[in-house]
Amino acid sequence: MPLQFDEFIKDNLEPRELPGPTGESNCLTFAPRGTVLVTGPDEKALLQQAIAALVAGNAVVAVAPGAKALAEKLQHAGAPVVGFDGHIDPEILGRIEGVAAVASNAEAETLKAMRLILAKRKGMLLPLVTEFDVHRYLLERHLCIDTTAAGGNATLLAAAEGKAALSTSGLNSRKYPPRSRRRSGFFVVAGQVQ
Repeated sequence: MPLQFDEFIKDNLEPRELPGPTGESNCLTFAPRGTVLVTGPDEKALLQQAIAALVAGNAVVAVAPGAKALAEKLQHAGAPVVGFDGHIDPEILGRIEGVAAVASNAEAETLKAMRLILAKRKGMLLPLVTEFDVHRYLLERHLCIDTTAAGGNATLLAAAEGKAALSTSGLNSRKYPPRSRRRSGFFVVAGQVQ
């Protein structure tokens, strides 16, 4: 069965520097989820799910008709895959351990049953992946380093300090109205909510 591997790698999965409008450093990185259970239900969907999960850096447990033969081929190429011929009963998903995501392209009723069982699980949430997009098999991690404490953008800091000085100077000298003129946490002074 021919499969175009480049269709799974549409985006660069390297760390990305994101804009930092106030001088902070922002970095988006991607990490594999861990072990992904792929369930087909047919051989083509099983292969696409397994390849997408592997491209994302995950290990794969494949359970579907033909999964054992597929796993052996992928193992021969060095992929971390094990395969079992058969079908997954959605009820098992409520008790299964050691997987970080479940992939399936089953019929709508089966997917509904899988979603309901996964939603009732205790512990870690397991996503049900129904697409072949590599990003669904990844975790996104965002690291933000606030550089304003170490200097940051001097113009923004000066503007923020000036604004803060104006707003706090008004608060320090304000006389608060008597309790009888307060409404729902806001002060009503001369008909204006403050």
